[in-house]
Amino acid sequence: MLRDVITHIGSNIGQARKSEFANHPLANYIRVDAPAALRRDLGPENSGFRVKGSPGKGRWANSVWLGIFNQRVTHSATVGYYVVYAFSPSGDRVYLALVQGNSSLYDEQGVEAAVILEQRSVIARERIGAFKEYFSDPFVPLGQRGVQARIHEAGYIVGKCYDLLLLPSEEGLLNDLQIMVKAYNLLVAEGGVE
Repeated sequence: MLRDVITHIGSNIGQARKSEFANHPLANYIRVDAPAALRRDLGPENSGFRVKGSPGKGRWANSVWLGIFNQRVTHSATVGYYVVYAFSPSGDRVYLALVQGNSSLYDEQGVEAAVILEQRSVIARERIGAFKEYFSDPFVPLGQRGVQARIHEAGYIVGKCYDLLLLPSEEGLLNDLQIMVKAYNLLVAEGGVE
C-alpha cells in the first residue's frame, strides 16, 4: 500500500543515512519492494509505465526517490519528464511531483540549463491546465544546494508536499497519485515540455 511505502522510507531514511550504504535493507527496499508496490498502486490501466526506485549510486542520494516513467518520453531520471516521489534527507517530507530530468541537459549546457528548464516548466504548466492548481505547492530543495538546487527548481513543474507526520489516508494518497498520472498523461498528449 502506498501509505505504507511512504511511511517506511520516510521513517527510516534518516537513520539509514548514518549506516553503510552497500547492501542496506532500506536501499534494497527502495530499489525492489517499493517500486513493485507502486506499480500495483498504479493499476492495470497504467501498466505501460516504468517504475524505478533509487536510494543513490554507491552512496545515499541527497533525496531518495521513486520515479514513474512514461517510456514514450523517458526511461530515466536524467532526461525527459516524469512523476516522482522525492524524500527529504531526514524523511520528514516527501514530494509527489511532475519534474524534468536535468542531468543530461546540465552536462550539455552547464548553468544555462536552468533557463531552458524554467522555460519548459512554464510550457508544461500551461499544457496541463487545471492540474497546476491542484498541485500548487512551491519547490523546496531536498538536500541540494547552490547550482544543483537551482537546476532542480527550474525543472520542477508541479507538485504536492506531504509532511510524514500528517500524511493523508491511503485513499487520499492514491487519489493524488491518479490525478498526477492524469496530468502526466495530458502533458504527453499535448506535446510535452517543448
